[in-house]
Formats: sequence, C-alpha cells, structure tokens
Amino acid sequence: MNFSPRPVTAFCSACLMLLLASVSSAQQKDALRLGKAPAFASTSKEPVLLRYKLKKDQVEKLAMNIDMVMRVRQGGKELKMKMAMQIEAKVRVTAVDDKGNITALVKITRMYTKFTGAKEVEFDSDKPNDDPNFKGVAAMINVGIPCKMSPVGKMLETDLEPLRLAARRANAAALAKTFEDSTKQMFEGTYVQLSERAVKAGDSYKAGTIVSDKVKIHNSYRIRSVSGDRNRAVLEPVAVLEMAKGAFPRGVDARIKSQRLTGWILFDVEKGYASKAEVRLNMVLEISADGQAATMETTTKTTLTSSLK
Repeated sequence: MNFSPRPVTAFCSACLMLLLASVSSAQQKDALRLGKAPAFASTSKEPVLLRYKLKKDQVEKLAMNIDMVMRVRQGGKELKMKMAMQIEAKVRVTAVDDKGNITALVKITRMYTKFTGAKEVEFDSDKPNDDPNFKGVAAMINVGIPCKMSPVGKMLETDLEPLRLAARRANAAALAKTFEDSTKQMFEGTYVQLSERAVKAGDSYKAGTIVSDKVKIHNSYRIRSVSGDRNRAVLEPVAVLEMAKGAFPRGVDARIKSQRLTGWILFDVEKGYASKAEVRLNMVLEISADGQAATMETTTKTTLTSSLK
C-alpha cells in the first residue's frame, strides 16, 4: 500500500468533527478505553442555560489528541494501521457584540502525526522537515483564521482565505481544499452546539448535521448530569454517521455495518466553555469492488482539553 499524507489528513479531519468524527484493540488491551466521566459531589435536577461566554481579549488554548487503530480484513488476511495525532490551537477573542456573538482569530500552533502501517510516516510542525508532502501543512501552521460564532456554538462566519494563500505560497494548492474542509470540520466539531433552551439532567436535544464530501454526522446531545451549584454540566454525544454519495471512487461500494459512539464533555456553565472531553467511535465498514469484499474496522479516541486566560 502506497502512503500519501493527503488521505490521512482527510481521515484525521473526520475524526475532528466529533468533535470531529471519529478495531478491536490497539497494541495493548483497551488502550483506547475512555476515562471515567466527571462525577459531582452533589447534583441538581434544575434546568441550566448553556452558553459560550468568552470575553474580548480572552485566549483559549486547545489541545486535541486523536488515536486511531484501523484493521482491514480481506480473504483471511489482515492489515493493521495506527495513527496518532496531536493538534494544538489558540483562539484569541477580538470582539463580542451585544447579542453575545464571539469574533475570534484562530491559529493552529502545532500539529504532530505518526502513521504506522505498511510504511511509517511521522511529522511534527515543531521540527524541521524536508518532506515535500508536508510542505503545505507546515505552511498553514500559525496562520490566523478569523471566525464568528453565536453563543450556542453555531459558526456564523469563517474566513479561510488565509489558509488558501498559505497553501498557494507553498505550491500545495491541491492540499488546500483538503485542509480547508478539515478546518471547517474542526471548527464545527470543536465547539459543541448548545441547546437553544435551558436543559436539565436527562434531557436530549438535536444539534444539527455536519456535512463534508465524505460523511454526514447527525448530532444530538444528552445531559448526563448537572452539578449541585449548577456551574458545571456533563454532556454525552449521540451521533449517527452516514456515508455521503461519492465518498469512495466509482466502482467501490461501501456501507456502514455498525457504529458506536461513547463519550462525555465537561461544560463550564459559569465561564461558558467546554473544558474537557473524551469521545470514542467504533465503526465497521463493508467494502466491495471488482468482485472482492473487505471489512474495515476503526476505533478512534479523541481527547480535548481547553483552558482560558
């Protein structure tokens, strides 16, 4: 199997949606098991209003870790691939209007990825790298991306022209579209869409659909618990994935045989941001082409930590 960073980048992007989107086991048993969801000393059954409350000149630092194991099985043979990815980003709030809409400048400050399979490839934006395949990605690190978000997490505006320019300067125009789609999905997946109405423990609400050229993710959230002082809440993601038309090359037929998403998100109600999250997705695809059939099983664990200054 020949390796190219472009499909790997695209697949990573799908994982960022799940935030976003995200095999039996990794090298160690249960290596991708989720940590326990936060538990509060006391809980409340009263409703709370969840809103993003970032203030002008605040800086949010995000760190996202993605670990994926993929197994492709065909004709009694199995190919195993692993990917580890770390993304660090900084969000600087430049304005907040009277409706609470937040304008910010987002920068991906570091990206690390390691792919192990038929061939091993490693990239770290903090280290010199002469591989021309990663030149476009490296050029986009620390590029400011203006965006505007509503208090419930809906993306109102995103200006990706700085990314396009960076890609063109690096002579990586072909990569620009992939990275542009990836960034859109990252924004949509990182900021959980909140309920328009106040919610209490046990409530569920729909949170829209994230669409790309590969997959659609229909999102909902369930309120797992609310702290006794109502300053924190734990949300559980509920997502249904479907493959978009044209997700695979012509002549390749694929369907999702099974999917299971588990996880939690800790939302700071008082400060108005999601401080921690862990999400695990297991998905089995059945693929057929040229009279041959294969099964691809992936397990992806995404961990997000965030801090405000």
